[in-house]
Amino acid sequence: MAPNEDAWVYLNGKAYPPSELCSYLLQNLKETANDYLEKDVTKAVITVPAYFNDAQRRAIVNAGRLAGFDVLKIISEPYAAGLSYGVNIKEDGHVAVVHFGGGTLMVYILEMSHGVIEIKAASGDALGGENFDNILLGYLVTEFEKTESINLSTNKLALGRLREAAEKAKIELSTTMEAEIHLPSITADASGDKHLHITLSRSKLESLFSDFIENIKKNCQICLKQADVAAKDIAEVLLVGSMTKVPKVQEVVTEIFGKSPSQGVNPDEAVALGAAIEGGILSKDLKVDVDWGLRGAVTDITTQGSVCTCWAIGVKAAVEGIFFIINGILNNFSSQQIVDCAGPDGVEGAPQERAYNYFMTDGVCLDAEYPYTGARQDCVGIKSSRVFIDSFGRVGYGNKDLIAAVKEQPLTAGLSGSFVQSPVYQSYKGGPYFGDNYDFTTDALPHLVDKAVYLSDTQISKLKEAFIRFDEDGDDLLETNVLGRVMTYLGKTLPEAELQEMITEAGTGQNETIGFPRFRNMIARKLKYTVIAELEDLFKRVDTDHDGFISASEFLMLMNGVDETVIQALFQEADTDEDGQLNCEEFVRLMQPK
Repeated sequence: MAPNEDAWVYLNGKAYPPSELCSYLLQNLKETANDYLEKDVTKAVITVPAYFNDAQRRAIVNAGRLAGFDVLKIISEPYAAGLSYGVNIKEDGHVAVVHFGGGTLMVYILEMSHGVIEIKAASGDALGGENFDNILLGYLVTEFEKTESINLSTNKLALGRLREAAEKAKIELSTTMEAEIHLPSITADASGDKHLHITLSRSKLESLFSDFIENIKKNCQICLKQADVAAKDIAEVLLVGSMTKVPKVQEVVTEIFGKSPSQGVNPDEAVALGAAIEGGILSKDLKVDVDWGLRGAVTDITTQGSVCTCWAIGVKAAVEGIFFIINGILNNFSSQQIVDCAGPDGVEGAPQERAYNYFMTDGVCLDAEYPYTGARQDCVGIKSSRVFIDSFGRVGYGNKDLIAAVKEQPLTAGLSGSFVQSPVYQSYKGGPYFGDNYDFTTDALPHLVDKAVYLSDTQISKLKEAFIRFDEDGDDLLETNVLGRVMTYLGKTLPEAELQEMITEAGTGQNETIGFPRFRNMIARKLKYTVIAELEDLFKRVDTDHDGFISASEFLMLMNGVDETVIQALFQEADTDEDGQLNCEEFVRLMQPK
C-alpha cells in the first residue's frame, strides 16, 4: 500500500504503481507498432472497460504518457466494439455486445443512431475465461489423481504444463468434438515416470461450463431490461473476447437474442479495431458525418425560409430545452402560433421579448397542433393544451455572464448586423460559437440564435454508466438519496449542504426518484463538463488545417475585432511550451472563464 493508500505492486524489492506497470505494456505495444510501420508512433487511442471510473481512466492516460504517447482519447470497450461494427452505419438500431474475455463477462446494449453510439445499459461481473480455465484445470487434476493417486496441484511445473495443454484443448474443441490431452512424464513416483492422457469431449467441456452459461443468460436479460429493449428489437449481436469463440456461448447468445452473432467482427480484434477507427476519425483520416442535434435535447429542425421568424423559433427552442431539463420530456412547441398570435406582422420580425411575453400570458401549444408554415396567416385560435412560463430575464453581455447563464439552461441571444455579416459568422455552419468577438445587441435584431451547451459522447457514456450502476432495481429511476454516492463515484465529493441544495434545485425530495435526463443535467452542472466540451469543440473548428494545433494566424482569425497587441499577448501567455502554436490543453486553459 502506497502512502496515499493506492495499491502498488512489489517486484524484486521495488514498489511500482499500477500506472507504471501499465506503461511498460503500452511501451512494448508502441515498439511493436514502430517496428511494423517503420516510423515512430506518437499518438494513441486507448480502450478501457466501461465501468472504469474517472480516476482509473486518468491512471491509464498517465500510463500512456509514460510510454511516450500523446493520448488523444480514452474510449470504452463496448463503444470501440460498436465502432468496429458500424463506423459508417446509417440505420438506427440497437446492438448487443457480449464481451467475454479472460477476466470479466460484460453485456452491453448500444444504441446506434446516425453514426453516434450510446451505451444504453451494461451488466456483468468478474467471472471470465481465467475462472473457467481454473475449473477445467481442477477437473483434469482430479481425473489424473483417480488413475495415478497423485495430486498434481502441488507440483508447479506439472501444473504449468497442464494449464497450457488445457488451454490448447479448449481452443481445439471450438472446431472439433473431442480433444486429446497427452503429457508424457508429467510427474514421477517411486515406480517411475507418469504420463497423462485424457480425452476431453465438447459435451464434457460444456457441462463444466454450465454455470458460466447461466451467468451469460442472466446478464443478457438484466441488460435488456435496463435498456428497456426487447430481444427481438436487437439489430445485431457482437461477440468480443476469446471466450466467445466457444460454440456453447454462441449457441446461448443466439437463443437469447433470436439471431446469430455477427460474423463480420473478429472477437479478438473488435476492440482494437474500434480504437484504430476512432484514431482515424480524430486524425481526420476517416470521415464520419455526425448530426450535432443528437448531442443533446434537440427538436426537429425548422427551416425559416425567407421570412423573419427567428424571434419566435429561437425563443420556443430555448423554452423546449428548459422544459426538457425540468421534466425530462422533449416537446416541439409551435413557433407558428407565436408568429401568428403574439403580435402584428410576425413574419416580418419582432423583439424576442414579445415571444417570451406570449409564453407567459397565453401559453403555446405543440407544433403538431399548430404546424409551422413560414407564411403570413391569421391567428387560428388558442389550443386547449398549452405550456406557460413564469418569467424571463436578461443576463449580462460579457462572455463570463453568458457562460454562467448557459451552463444552467438554454438562452436566446440577438446578433448585431455587423456580426451577422462578418466572415467569421458566415463561415461556420452551426454549433456553439465562442470568442471575445460576440456582438450582441438589445436594439436592432438582424438575427436571433439559441445558445446551449452539450456533453461529449464520452461524458454522456460516463453519466449513463453511473446511472445504471446505482439504479439498483433497474427501473430507470434513481433515488435522490444516492446522489452523494454517485458524485463520489464520478470523482467529486460534495459537502452535505451543497448536496441538499442540488436535490432541492431538482425539485425533488430526499427519497424521491429522477430519470436519466434530469440526472444528466444535474450532475453535468456540478461536474462543470459543459464549458470544457464547448471549448474542445471550438478548438477543432478553429484548427482549420487539422494538425492538432492552433497557429497564430488561426488564433488571429478567431479573435477578429480585438486589438492585435492584445491578441499577441494572449497567445504568448497561453503558449506555455513556447513552440509558437497552441495545443488543445493550452487553448482550453486560456479560454476557460476564470
